[in-house]
Amino acid sequence: MVFVKMFADRVGISEKQAFNYLDVHKGLAFVRDHYDVIHTLDFDYAIDDVLEVCQMNGGRL
Repeated sequence: MVFVKMFADRVGISEKQAFNYLDVHKGLAFVRDHYDVIHTLDFDYAIDDVLEVCQMNGGRL
C-alpha cells in the first residue's frame, strides 16, 4: 500500500514498523473507513490526519 510507504518515509521508520504502528493505533482502520475522503487529499494532509488518529489511540510518533 502506497500510504504505508509514504507514512514510513515521513516518520523515518521501516514499512513493516509503519504497518504495525498504523494497525495497532487504528490508523489503517481510519484510512479504510474514510477512504472516500482521504484519497482526495494530498498525502501530507492525509498523513497528518492519520498521525493524529494514531496519537489519540496511544501512538507516540
